[in-house]
Amino acid sequence: MTMNTILHLTVRLEAPGTHRRQADLALPAHSSVAEILGEVLDLLHAPSISAPWQPTTTAGTVLDATAPLSALPLTHGDIVVLRPFADTPEPLVVDTAEALVSVPLPHPATQLSAAATGAGLVGFVWWCWTLPHHQWLAFASGALACVTLLALATRFALSSPVSRWVLASGTPIPAGCAAWTYVTSGDDGRGALLVAGLTAVAAMACACVAVQVVSYCPAMINACWGTVLFVLLCGVAAFGLAPHDLWLAGPAAACVGFALVSLIVVPSLAVHIAGCSVPRLPSAGEDFTVADSGSPPAQTQTSARLAVLLLDGMVLGLSFSGCAGIAAACVLCPPGSAPYVAALCAATSAAVGFHAIRHRSPWSTWALWVWALMCLVCSVSTLPLVGFLLVAGCLSCVLWAGRVPEFTPTLVCWFERLEAFAIAVALPLAAHVAGLFVAIRGLG
Repeated sequence: MTMNTILHLTVRLEAPGTHRRQADLALPAHSSVAEILGEVLDLLHAPSISAPWQPTTTAGTVLDATAPLSALPLTHGDIVVLRPFADTPEPLVVDTAEALVSVPLPHPATQLSAAATGAGLVGFVWWCWTLPHHQWLAFASGALACVTLLALATRFALSSPVSRWVLASGTPIPAGCAAWTYVTSGDDGRGALLVAGLTAVAAMACACVAVQVVSYCPAMINACWGTVLFVLLCGVAAFGLAPHDLWLAGPAAACVGFALVSLIVVPSLAVHIAGCSVPRLPSAGEDFTVADSGSPPAQTQTSARLAVLLLDGMVLGLSFSGCAGIAAACVLCPPGSAPYVAALCAATSAAVGFHAIRHRSPWSTWALWVWALMCLVCSVSTLPLVGFLLVAGCLSCVLWAGRVPEFTPTLVCWFERLEAFAIAVALPLAAHVAGLFVAIRGLG
């Protein structure tokens, strides 16, 4: 045994009603106090007490009895005091004012400028909506807002992650609003709205590219905006199919349908974009080096993290598009199409809710859950009875949600089947509200 495995300590015994006893001992450094306590107590002739012995330093700091002596803050010559276990009193009595000051609070509020930027974007969109006959003013202000946000994105590229997120996610909004108001020019006709929608999508895409050029844009924001623009482009294209009484609600329902279809595709798409690949197994007679030609472990971990970020961004974009689409379809649908829109709300909510069970990321789970709840809330404006039943189910979940047991693999399999059934119901309803069947009948 070398000196590195031995710790020379003085063990002192302090018990009420007995004189102080101590002994200088050479103890194994890799043993804990609990392991050597019995022999030490025999050497010190310790009395029998009802409370367990507690090791402390001379200053009263409690030592972990289960940790090795080498892991404790002890050196050669230190003193270990064995006392009967007792609750340590508060070292200092404070008054009410000091107690209020010493209450632990979370981190102070930060990034308030990012919140102000977000509020400015919301106010800008509202302002453009209230100026239908001053399109040139809205266009000029939108261009100025885009240039300002791009400059801020360049400024905060390396300093503030939160500001970078806000600027990257908000810059395309004034670009789309400016293009929309400039092209419509007060004309609410179908052709003008179609051209304005295409122009707005193109302007938002250009803004996304500009943000990516001047500043690093997070992968989640890129995926989110790419998904939103794709769904918006599909919704704008549905203007040509929607009948006259559904020319506003039809494209909104089409956005919901495209978002549901995309929800099935985005997991594999994110994996392929991130570069994740399944290792190949050599076939009969093939060289075994084929199975060893995969990516190194570090690159595999990086690709996996990128795939998760891309999937979260895509799901966020689909959720945003689906929420906006279902809300517009419920508000703008005529009374004759209200039952179909209500059924679309119920089917979409079921499909999205069951799909949320598959996701492990909180971003995706919350995004899909918000989409499902948005469908239930918006159903109130279509059929009051159906909406009341769906909302009543939401209110009653606090009574039975805590009693739901952990999902078994068999139950998850049934959820996947119900999700497929709900999607199979929702897609024809979305196509009907979008006017696809009417357009097909018109071809004959």
